[in-house]
Amino acid sequence: MAAEPANYISLRAVVEQKTPFTVLRELSAELLDTVPRIDETAAGDHELAAVSRGFIQGYVEFHVRTPHYRLGELGVGV
Repeated sequence: MAAEPANYISLRAVVEQKTPFTVLRELSAELLDTVPRIDETAAGDHELAAVSRGFIQGYVEFHVRTPHYRLGELGVGV
């Protein structure tokens, strides 16, 4: 968000000398790679698997539903 330059995406974009949209795309890909690894790590413990899956779902839902993040403008929404 141009009005709020002190956020993770903007700061990472400056450090990596990339556009915020490029960083957002890369971060999305990183997360898509990470979630299966978390699932695999927790697979041996059903309680841990349920907790980690619930955390991930809640974290994503919070950010999608919170208007501040304006994810609806990117076509992401519930």
